[in-house]
Amino acid sequence: MRLINSITLQLEFISDWIPDYVILSHTWGEEEVSFQDIQGPDVDKMKGHIKLQNFCAQAARDCFDYAWMDTCCIDKCSSAELSEAINSMYKWYNLAKICYAYLENVTVSSNTSDLQILELLRPRRWFTRGWTLQELIAPSQVEFYGKTWNNIGSKRSLRNTLCDITGIDIHVLGGEEPIFQNFVDCIRLIAVTPSNLNTMPYEDVCKICQGYPVYGIETVAPLASKAKSFRFIYVSGAKAERDQTKKAWVLREYGLMRGKTESMILSHAAASNKAIEAWVAKPGLINVPGQDSYTASIGKAILCAVVDLPKVDVSQMAACLINQAVEGFEKETLPNGDLVRIGETALAGPENETS
Repeated sequence: MRLINSITLQLEFISDWIPDYVILSHTWGEEEVSFQDIQGPDVDKMKGHIKLQNFCAQAARDCFDYAWMDTCCIDKCSSAELSEAINSMYKWYNLAKICYAYLENVTVSSNTSDLQILELLRPRRWFTRGWTLQELIAPSQVEFYGKTWNNIGSKRSLRNTLCDITGIDIHVLGGEEPIFQNFVDCIRLIAVTPSNLNTMPYEDVCKICQGYPVYGIETVAPLASKAKSFRFIYVSGAKAERDQTKKAWVLREYGLMRGKTESMILSHAAASNKAIEAWVAKPGLINVPGQDSYTASIGKAILCAVVDLPKVDVSQMAACLINQAVEGFEKETLPNGDLVRIGETALAGPENETS
């Protein structure tokens, strides 16, 4: 793991012992300092260097010798390193002592009311990123800073505002109880649909569709009991391809990435000695009644016909997920047809089930 020395602003590679460090959550701007840039002679001339300086200055004020910033602590020219970083990101944010959430377009004063803060924060790009969920939940402490690095508040003090904007449970934001404490049944679904692919950087897509679930099953594994297995559902896609030697015709890299994640999830479960049961749901197009216009509905129907993509109603999908999580998995992989069948049976009720 590479960390920035908060005094010298130089990168240091840490391997054996990870010191206390702070971590930055931000939106990228012009001329961000990369791994190559920070080691070059002209780094102080870049626009992004000011953000790096202010970040490290805040770390030093908080008495931290080390800091981590995604722009320069990862060598993105190395595909292997980038892949490892994507899968390790949640852990790195979780291990940080403080996460600084920097909102460069927000200016507040001591007289700014809670309602004004809500209206200032709501439209900010920071809240629409794929990374925001993990960067709010993973660190135990998140401090928000505005344009001039004045403190806006913490995850805990702003929890009502953050809950209103993001929909994340207020107890999770307030750190009042661990997410998995005393749980009985819980379904959390995090995904990026194909329709979002053109509006998000592919790194964000990989983090959400691969990094989150893989780290999630790794985190849950030590908490699982052999007496009552933890049931882990990975919602993939009908066209996801596990065989990485093939070229997926539909969605290409996205389909291969989802297929690879399927294999990783099932491998983790197989190695858990029955402490974790995992299964993969492979829906086609999930239909949400009333969501699309007439034109969009026609377009989706044509797309499904062209690429042979099956459909499932969102009610069938939800009913199937709940049924399998509570009753146990019918089989390791459920294609679209099985999702429809199980969902319809669950929605019909036990009195309509046939033996």
